[in-house]
Amino acid sequence: MMTLPYLWRKGIKSSHVCDSSFAFQRKVAIVEFGLACEEENILSRREKEETDLNLLKLKPPPWDNSSIQLDSDSETGGANQSSTISERAGTRNDNRHRIHFLEERNEERLSERILNLSRTNKSRSAMELYWSMEYSGLKPTLHACNSLISCLLRNKMLDDALSIFKAMKASDNITGHTCSLVLKAIGNAQGCDAALDIFEELGRNGNCKKVFDAVVYNTMISICGKGNDWVEILRIWRSMKENGLAGTAVTYSLLVSIFVRCGQNELAIDAYHEMLQDRLNPANDEMQAIIGACGKEGKWDLARNVFENMLKRGLKPNLVTCNALINAFGKDRKVKLAFRIYSLLKSFGHSPDSTHGMP
Repeated sequence: MMTLPYLWRKGIKSSHVCDSSFAFQRKVAIVEFGLACEEENILSRREKEETDLNLLKLKPPPWDNSSIQLDSDSETGGANQSSTISERAGTRNDNRHRIHFLEERNEERLSERILNLSRTNKSRSAMELYWSMEYSGLKPTLHACNSLISCLLRNKMLDDALSIFKAMKASDNITGHTCSLVLKAIGNAQGCDAALDIFEELGRNGNCKKVFDAVVYNTMISICGKGNDWVEILRIWRSMKENGLAGTAVTYSLLVSIFVRCGQNELAIDAYHEMLQDRLNPANDEMQAIIGACGKEGKWDLARNVFENMLKRGLKPNLVTCNALINAFGKDRKVKLAFRIYSLLKSFGHSPDSTHGMP
């Protein structure tokens, strides 16, 4: 160690030594202070990040295969679910929804906003509000959800509608109307087989099957009727009865017209009898279809009864129905009845043709 006499001999003053020592200590203090500040900043930033993460720790819905955007450009994907509905929803890369932190927490008010946005076809805004409610633990009303799905389907946004439907199904928050909307859309876009797949998947879910009503079955009968798939229609009709649901006027109208069109006259007549047993009044079209079916099956008495019921109700059979009756009574050698129908035909304003062979 250098002593002061040694430093004096070298011409170095003590004041210089003190100054140098002080400067060195000052630099050390500055460095230590800077490190302390930097460490404090790091801790502060880390605490802030942890706080932000805590704010973002919202409980995700039970489905999480939708790409959700939390007010940023990053996507969050979830586990794939191997359901038919998931497959029908597609895997579009642009299926991202912006999530907003909601100051309003009243579910009724927020649902009313979704309802109004859906009615005015503001599909994107309505959808963002829906997902924001879901991620905030708020439950939109069924009316709002159904209105949103209708809005999305009107705007040809089937994938988005299926995402909403899947979320509703996962939370047991669907109605028969919801199922009917989705089944009809699937049938129109992807055909009868695709709609049947969804229908069967929903039927295997006890909670979903509970909401099946006559409208759901009518929807499926109508979808299968477009493809003249009378075998599936018969199965759906039987399933409907097994589940304790009575057919409506729409149900029997569909059954009669489709069975007659497919040449299944006996099934059409069975549906007509069941309709009468349920005390429902057949419309003009169903009665005329049954008369044609009876003529082909040789059931003249039933054809006559249906025709007379039409007249009692003030309904006017068309020319095709009158011709069918005339031909049926002619084959059964009931000439008087055939001429009576012929007279009525002219009173209805129909022009006789060569079909019946009468003057």
